[in-house]
Amino acid sequence: MLDGLNTPLSDQRNVRLRMIEYLGKIKPGTSLAIFGLSSRLTMIAGFSTDLAALTKVLKSPRTTAQQSSTLDMNKVGLQAGIASGAVAGVNGTQSTALVGETGNQIVPQSDEEILALAAGQFQLEIASFQTDQRVLITLNALQQLAAYLSAIPGRKNVIWFSGSFPLMIVPQNAAEENSFRSLRSYMEQVRETTNILSDARVAIYPVDARGLTSLSQFNAGNTTSPASDNSYLAHTNSTPFAEEFHLEHFQTENEENTMQRIAQDTGGKAYVETNDFAAAVADVIENGSSYYTIGYVPERKKFDGQFHTFKVSVDQASYKLAYRRGYYADASDKPSPDPSGQPDPMTAAALHGAPSATQIIFTAQVLAATDPLLQGAKLPTGPAGELSATLKGPTERFVVNFTLSPSTLSLDVAPDGTRNGKIELALIAYDANGNRVNDADRQFQLAIKPEVFERVAAKGITVLVPIDLPAGENSLRIAVRDLDAGRTGSLEVPVAVASN
Repeated sequence: MLDGLNTPLSDQRNVRLRMIEYLGKIKPGTSLAIFGLSSRLTMIAGFSTDLAALTKVLKSPRTTAQQSSTLDMNKVGLQAGIASGAVAGVNGTQSTALVGETGNQIVPQSDEEILALAAGQFQLEIASFQTDQRVLITLNALQQLAAYLSAIPGRKNVIWFSGSFPLMIVPQNAAEENSFRSLRSYMEQVRETTNILSDARVAIYPVDARGLTSLSQFNAGNTTSPASDNSYLAHTNSTPFAEEFHLEHFQTENEENTMQRIAQDTGGKAYVETNDFAAAVADVIENGSSYYTIGYVPERKKFDGQFHTFKVSVDQASYKLAYRRGYYADASDKPSPDPSGQPDPMTAAALHGAPSATQIIFTAQVLAATDPLLQGAKLPTGPAGELSATLKGPTERFVVNFTLSPSTLSLDVAPDGTRNGKIELALIAYDANGNRVNDADRQFQLAIKPEVFERVAAKGITVLVPIDLPAGENSLRIAVRDLDAGRTGSLEVPVAVASN
């Protein structure tokens, strides 16, 4: 997941270039999907072992780095808070500090100080609100990933390239009146999200996209030096340079702690303070290539809704274990926040961009309804697809010609030799942004007479299903399910529809 919401612009470009370089060296056969996060989660490329195609996607405009306005606002708020303190204590003078029942409180002595402190507090509150939005969008995206990946069997590893977000926001000027209005803690929201991820068997591997970080005070472009700035802040005995150094260091550490927490709670590993992204990704893939699944039923019967930790250990202490660290003790009659549950096999097969299901072997031709191969075919009239009525602009009708191999179906043999079965065929169309635009679902009862079975076994079972598609670049997910055996097969093909 390439996180543009929480990552500075220059670091986004760097991650993309490093990943393009790395994909040229990755082990063939590795299945990867690429997601992007800006104002919402998007699928950039579905699961594929075609590394050349994934590299092409990373080079395309769809993955172009974009400036995060919410991230910039946090920096503005931090600088504004420091600046307001500097104005309130200009030329080394101190505003009066009163001590009362609520503790120390700075009392500005001039109109200039009052305006400076008010402006700084206003900026801090805006920055805190922007952080709220950033955290909400990020955690929602991780929960969406959990819901999506839960339908795919086995353990899934998400490599999250990001600048992260803080676990909490603490007041910068604790002595100022109303300074605690910007106080935030996201611990509970993070825990709920990691619980959902763990239940869906998703391990998060955060990689700090900023690499080896250096504080902005020591950048070549910084014109402020400790010697040139000798004003003192009203609430401390330090200069703005020293205060910004302290706060920026704390903020970076806070964001890295978020990565460590999410990784630890989902059984992953965080990679911070490193520029070797290729080695980090290689380590993630190696780390997640083999694992043990352990079931645990807590003996405690107290359903208090709280988060409870547990520990897994092995006899040889030299091993370091990565696993989820706890669970929420929710009552059995309380709906679980876990979106995975027991996923329906057809749901997994129908997911946009998911790996193809191969339990049922079939071929599919996607033909325009006017194709000569369909001449004489009996097709239903009227709208083709459950969402056809909602399609806007020009549309085109396509027909999917399924050919199923009976050898992969579970067919019951009746006393007279007739082979009976039931199958479900589904077509799900997605637009270029991964939104579902139409779908068609059909169930068929099979009754193959003995005299035709040999011919059907040789040529396959043929079924035609039409669907209307809108203009533009579409992806058509084609899925088949044996309703008696629960086995599925699926594939996905691109379908371009002209606008005129």
